[in-house]
Amino acid sequence: MLPAEIASETVVRLRGVLTTNGYDDQVIDWTNPAAASISGCSVQPAAGQEIQLDRDAIVSRWTLFAPLTADIQSTDRIRHNGQDYEIDGSVQDWPDIFGLGHRQCFLRKATG
Repeated sequence: MLPAEIASETVVRLRGVLTTNGYDDQVIDWTNPAAASISGCSVQPAAGQEIQLDRDAIVSRWTLFAPLTADIQSTDRIRHNGQDYEIDGSVQDWPDIFGLGHRQCFLRKATG
């Protein structure tokens, strides 16, 4: 578990509902996602990028450090400071060596 001095933030985990669209494809419906607060987190900036192909876009990236017990899946979204972010890649568990065990994932939001 991360020290409280570092992990003092609360994020909201958003989980959409798996449904089937008109083409028989399974998709996640984000109309009314289930929300759960996760405390004991730290959200730190990560390298972003600017895309200038056919449009100007900014990709913001953050790293979320959460308790090992946090119910987070790679298909979820995370709300932090009023902004919703997609989870970029897998959710990774770090073993509880020296009392610093945690879950980690990258958050991503593209604008523009």
